[in-house]
Amino acid sequence: MKLFQRSAVSLFRAEEISAELMKGRPALLKMGCACCVALAASPYALAQTSSPDVAQHLAAAKEAAGSDLGAYLALGRSADPNFNQPVPDLEALMKVPAPPPGRAFHNFYFVGSKWVSTWAITTSDGIILIDAMDNEEEAERIVEGGLKTLGLDPARVKTIIVTHGHGDHYGGANYFVQKYKSRIVSDIDWTMMETKLEFDTPLWGRPPKRDVSVVDGDKVTSARRRSTS
Repeated sequence: MKLFQRSAVSLFRAEEISAELMKGRPALLKMGCACCVALAASPYALAQTSSPDVAQHLAAAKEAAGSDLGAYLALGRSADPNFNQPVPDLEALMKVPAPPPGRAFHNFYFVGSKWVSTWAITTSDGIILIDAMDNEEEAERIVEGGLKTLGLDPARVKTIIVTHGHGDHYGGANYFVQKYKSRIVSDIDWTMMETKLEFDTPLWGRPPKRDVSVVDGDKVTSARRRSTS
């Protein structure tokens, strides 16, 4: 997955994002889908499933995760045919104060909340956002405000990659579309966002209109163009 390329001054500069980011839910969950963890289960418990193969895979995942990624193993509980999905208190989660925005490394910045992440990648052509929070109010207060705090110009947000069709990832996208004419990039979840949402709540903004669709092998840049490798 090619996210960064080394420049002549030995710094990393994001010029493209591979559509590998959009390659199905397992890859997307690695990017930090806190909402999916909460919707799956909390606290973590290994799925008691009738399938020995599933149980074996989950046990191997738990061993590999160690003490680092235990929260995400909660997603494995959905493999249990007797599992009843809990309903998290989204309003309470959204009210938790957001951590301060910050620079993770080089040109990669955090501008999200404790509940769900938004990341900014600066490039020579503009800023790429990965997801856009729950709603337009959060997009303005947390994302736009965070960019300004970091000395970044929100008007340079040219592209928003919606990693998947849950409202806490697309809910604030329309704020940037309307104010800054940002484009939205997503994959097969465009269909779900246009028809029957997997999850929905009045706390989330409405899905953006279909814009740019990507498939495996595409590369997305901050400029308004799409290329294939």
